[in-house]
Amino acid sequence: MFFTMGEGVGGRIRELVEDFVVEEIPKEVQGEGNIQFWIEKRNWDNNLALRAIAKALHCSASRIGVAGTKDKRAVTKQRISVFGISKEQVEKIEVPGIRIWGIEEGGRIRLGNLKGNKFEITIREIGLREKEIESRLRVVARELDMGIPNVFGEQRFGTVRAVTAEAGLAILKGKFEQAAKMYIAKVFDGEMEEAKKARDWVWKNWGKQEAYREALGMFPPEFVYERSMLDYLAQHPKDFVGCLRRLPFRVLKMLINAVQSIIWNRSLEKCWKKGVLIEGKASLPGYGTDLDTTNPLEEEIAKQLKGLGLKAESFAPRGISELRCTGFERAILIKPRIEWVIGEDEMNKDKSKVKIKFELPAGSYATVVLREIMKAAESKGI
Repeated sequence: MFFTMGEGVGGRIRELVEDFVVEEIPKEVQGEGNIQFWIEKRNWDNNLALRAIAKALHCSASRIGVAGTKDKRAVTKQRISVFGISKEQVEKIEVPGIRIWGIEEGGRIRLGNLKGNKFEITIREIGLREKEIESRLRVVARELDMGIPNVFGEQRFGTVRAVTAEAGLAILKGKFEQAAKMYIAKVFDGEMEEAKKARDWVWKNWGKQEAYREALGMFPPEFVYERSMLDYLAQHPKDFVGCLRRLPFRVLKMLINAVQSIIWNRSLEKCWKKGVLIEGKASLPGYGTDLDTTNPLEEEIAKQLKGLGLKAESFAPRGISELRCTGFERAILIKPRIEWVIGEDEMNKDKSKVKIKFELPAGSYATVVLREIMKAAESKGI
């Protein structure tokens, strides 16, 4: 659903990697024992980029601290920290597609050590005249100024493979085999054919130890996580908790976060339709979270939890204790102030482009704003 009434400009994003630029607005982090530095990465998955940096430093990726996760198909600039290394080691890092600068000593950067993000995004292939684009943008900009629900963007759930919330829900219910099978073998239409064939074969032969071994050779080399999980199952075919633990902790935690996020989104949308949303903050569900059911949004969150067969205690899954996930407060609305420049699209003949600039608080998603600007259900690229 859309939260603004104004017509969108349509178009496409991410035609070029440079069309989507994100820069963190960091909080100052005091302390010692870590080296902090900026990285600019181009078209890198966030977790794989951190692993590449760790490999270059000959250390574990667990020693790297970040304030937030960034998009893959984009140019992203973020501040990270690494424990127990020297400035000289960082200066020697050479990873294609990653640039490093601003090296200094400091404390460990942790998730949430972030004020927000700056975005500069180019929308291309717009089939409207400049005057019409300007008119539509002004209308939507006024509505955005009034505030829209602070929902989580689709990246939270997976863009090509929207499997995170399903796998996360299975974990919370103690169905670890189901979670592992979904993550490795569930097929989605947008994937490359080689991957789809590999996943389909694993799904049909699930439970056979020799099938896990054979499947290792079917997945392309870049499918690092799936191959690691299959390698474990080939040796321990009944240990699905161990299989899931082959995922980097950040990725595994994202599965649980996706469940929290889908409950939040569904609740926000229902309350928006009823006209009962107000400014302020509300709590996401999690371990130890007491929901205030006199608040219409938190009352709806409680209903969504019950509908999924979950309780607050569910967010401390037995068997994977390190995945205990607490709730936290989140702003109910965002009010992005957008600026734009309209021009001729040099990539698409007789089309226009718009460069949009705006800032968002930490944890809010640019794609949510772009959906309103483009009315992306009828557009491409989000």
